[in-house]
Amino acid sequence: MTRADGFYAKTMDRLVVPYMLVHDNFCIAPLTDTERPDLFEFVEHRQARRSLIIASQLEMEHSHELVGDPTLANSIQDLLTHTSQRLDLKGASMCPSKK
Repeated sequence: MTRADGFYAKTMDRLVVPYMLVHDNFCIAPLTDTERPDLFEFVEHRQARRSLIIASQLEMEHSHELVGDPTLANSIQDLLTHTSQRLDLKGASMCPSKK
């Protein structure tokens, strides 16, 4: 997405519209320099406006490592945890094993 042509702003506006948005596989790979502020802006847009469900196999304590920038990682985590409900699921995977 490019910011200069307005596509980025339009996309962010569309992400605010749904009452509930699911972000699956959160932080499965380290974020790039451009993805970090995008993620912060995305979470900030959603926070206090609409519901956001984030699913991840990563524990929140390790998210700082994948975000990369400690300041943005703290800001994102604060936005996510300040008004959230957290469910930690334990047990074996429900995905069928490939044999």
